[in-house]
Amino acid sequence: MQQVEMHAMAELSMVSPFQKSLILEAAKHVAFWQDKYEIIPYYNTPSPIHLWGFCSCASGFIYASKFDVNLKCDYENRAKIIIDWMMDYAWSGEYFYPIVEKNGRIVDKRYYVRSDAWVFNTLALAIKEQVVNDDFISICEKMYIRMEKVNFSGIENHASNLRIRFFNNLITNTGILKNKLWPK
Repeated sequence: MQQVEMHAMAELSMVSPFQKSLILEAAKHVAFWQDKYEIIPYYNTPSPIHLWGFCSCASGFIYASKFDVNLKCDYENRAKIIIDWMMDYAWSGEYFYPIVEKNGRIVDKRYYVRSDAWVFNTLALAIKEQVVNDDFISICEKMYIRMEKVNFSGIENHASNLRIRFFNNLITNTGILKNKLWPK
């Protein structure tokens, strides 16, 4: 749904003959999966839920609601369902857990600034578009302060996997070994 967000922003700035249908078809497709699983699967399974990708579905629905008056309420309600689920299962009181099972079990409790930034973006949009009430402003303020404290930077899980970490360790350790064996 991040693509829906970007296409919608573009369409709101400069009308394109194909963009509106792309936005609405993509939103319809994701709505199908939401109806099927309740919680939209990030991978091709309903769990675990990666908050940064999951929250973008809410943003996508909010943007898609601007392009079909007949689906406006439906798409805003779909966004609200996602936001409510995140508040019930992923809000720690300080930040959003980045990975959560559908049943609410926390998979990863570490703080990922990038994940929280995506959720912040979704909540700010939902407040702006009046999908949620102003009570969410205090949550956004907490999130922003925490992101600012780490200079909007930190660990992330999206661009890292076992293979990448192994390769990075291999390169790092090879350099350390080289410097010990052949000092300058």
